[in-house]
Amino acid sequence: MSSLAWGVWAQGLLDLGQGRMEAALDQLEAGMTGTVRHQLTTTLFMPDLVEAAVRCYQPERARAPLARFGQWATATGRPWARAVALRCRALTAVREEETESHYVEAIRLHLNGGRPFEQARTRLAFGEWQRRRRREADARIHLRQALETFERAGAEPWATRARAELRATGDATAAVQGMGAVGLLTPQELQIVRLAARGATNRDIGAQSTQSDDGRCAHANNLVHLHHDHRNYRRPPLPSIHDFVTWEPLLRLLRAGNVKSLAAPGGHVAGRIDRHGWSLPLPPRFPRPGRALQVEDMQDEVDAVERVQSALADVGADGISFAAEIGPTGRTMLYLLTPSPAVEAGIGPHPGSLILVQGSVPEPWRRSPDPVPGVATAPSVDLALLERTLRERIPGATGATEAEIAAAEARLGVALPDELKVLYRVTRGRWQDWGDDYAAAERVFEAVGCELFPLDGLYIADAPSRPCPWRFAATAAAVTPPDAAVQGLVGSPGWIAFGDNGGGDRIAVDLTPGPRGHVGQLIMLDHEQNIGAALLADSLTDLVVNRRRDWHSGRPGDEPPVVARVNIRGLTSVQAAAHPALEVLRIGVWDGEPLSLAPATGLPRLRTLTAYPGTLADPLEITKLTGLEFLELGPEEWRVLLDAGAVPRGLSAAAIDVQGNRHPLPIVAIANELLALWGRPPITRTILQGHLGPIA
Repeated sequence: MSSLAWGVWAQGLLDLGQGRMEAALDQLEAGMTGTVRHQLTTTLFMPDLVEAAVRCYQPERARAPLARFGQWATATGRPWARAVALRCRALTAVREEETESHYVEAIRLHLNGGRPFEQARTRLAFGEWQRRRRREADARIHLRQALETFERAGAEPWATRARAELRATGDATAAVQGMGAVGLLTPQELQIVRLAARGATNRDIGAQSTQSDDGRCAHANNLVHLHHDHRNYRRPPLPSIHDFVTWEPLLRLLRAGNVKSLAAPGGHVAGRIDRHGWSLPLPPRFPRPGRALQVEDMQDEVDAVERVQSALADVGADGISFAAEIGPTGRTMLYLLTPSPAVEAGIGPHPGSLILVQGSVPEPWRRSPDPVPGVATAPSVDLALLERTLRERIPGATGATEAEIAAAEARLGVALPDELKVLYRVTRGRWQDWGDDYAAAERVFEAVGCELFPLDGLYIADAPSRPCPWRFAATAAAVTPPDAAVQGLVGSPGWIAFGDNGGGDRIAVDLTPGPRGHVGQLIMLDHEQNIGAALLADSLTDLVVNRRRDWHSGRPGDEPPVVARVNIRGLTSVQAAAHPALEVLRIGVWDGEPLSLAPATGLPRLRTLTAYPGTLADPLEITKLTGLEFLELGPEEWRVLLDAGAVPRGLSAAAIDVQGNRHPLPIVAIANELLALWGRPPITRTILQGHLGPIA
């Protein structure tokens, strides 16, 4: 392994530990595609890349590294590797029960697998997850153990994160026991204390400090006293997320980077900061010639953001949006927008979809499989041939007992098809059975044609297993053409996922096939798609015996599309889009006369309408579309409906399409009016006033 590979990993791990998630993601991702990509070290830092991607709210960038490390961990069979893979799966899981089960199993494996640092990281992640669900007592158990390990290892950045999480659970002793008074000082204060500890006088300290003369002496006296009496120190209240001083460094950066826009009428800056990422209107930073952008190139931004993130951690919040109006003299009005549990995360400072009916999901996520009379198993099914082939390819494999198969059926609430039972009677797919035999793991993969889940890893790939934000899910449609082998569903109670293709796509047995399919056929659920699945093989026998590795989907039907797009590059009118089967009407960028919705009136299945701001001739025509469950409009169109008392009350969710640099406050006001109509909790607004002084 080259020193270059170790250097990439070390820098990425340092960035990750210190909360510089975007820097860690870029650093590690560059290593994944650079000159060291084929080295074992690159595989070992895949879990760090997964965590960085998740913390940056870019889970799609975690899929490939998760698949790569998961395959390696399965092949090696080492407990610590499998535990880390489970931690990664917990970080990327979408269902809470799946997340928790992954963490619990990971910690169990850690107990026998060594690598205490990795165990501490798993406990830290589990504790963070539990705390966000207000399970503070459970979280403290893992966070304290993680903190103890980090402190013993001298991993101060990770210890700092653990302490912050502990404080957020109400553990008031975390800061003092872990860091002492010194850990609460600013870098400048720490410099003063260190100088005093070496015996420097106040004059010496003043010569090396950056404060004013009078301030230096007074500050030195106070801090020297603190240095000598730190054992009796009692932590003062830290700046909270609602203290202007917490935001001041960030506001100064935003003012310096947006002078012209702030001076314009209605000038403001707005953004969002989350615990592990941020979106801010700051000018791009460029590296020095000859090297990539480094954290130190934007250290002022990182420091200012981390100050706010620390305050978020103190109050147990995951993120906050804000807007600021900064006058030429430095007088500042800061508006903090605390998210509502009824609002999905949006892009930047603006709210995402408004969930008007608690617990509601879009129509495709409510759709069940259609009964298909006359479908049967494929002629290729041959249980004896399947078993013989598997035993020839993986001789000596450990199979599951009938009791283990029965337990899996009881947990799933469905009987396993005969082919799947044959497979698990030959090999139960547990890495513990392979030990350190890499070749054995490879033989199973090659014999079956996928990365096989253990019996306790089987799950029903139903609609809840493929969650999607309302804004995107509502504009999708589930369609099954008459000649389809697979039903076009989000998920089905008859899809039993039992493996992975190594790239994040799930392999499942399909017990609810389409009109041209077979019961027990194998399908693949593409991790980049929210609806539908591709036919992989007619049967498990077909997959194994014929070594099927290709996949195909049925051709689309000839009926008019149920999702229509009217825009400058699509359909040219609402009339051209309208037909009785239409479910989703999307009106995008349009350079002609505003459009009338009259042709869409009376369409029996129309459930979603999205309209780019300014494209509707009369927003009140929406009142004639009686079946809508999701509506996305621009602020002005929503204003027309609200003022007229004409908001469709059959909606389950709504969204506001914000274009350009709009001030968030009017958008939030509209969002809260809509939420109030359904009695849903509002987005709360807190106003802070302060003074930044004139620009130097």
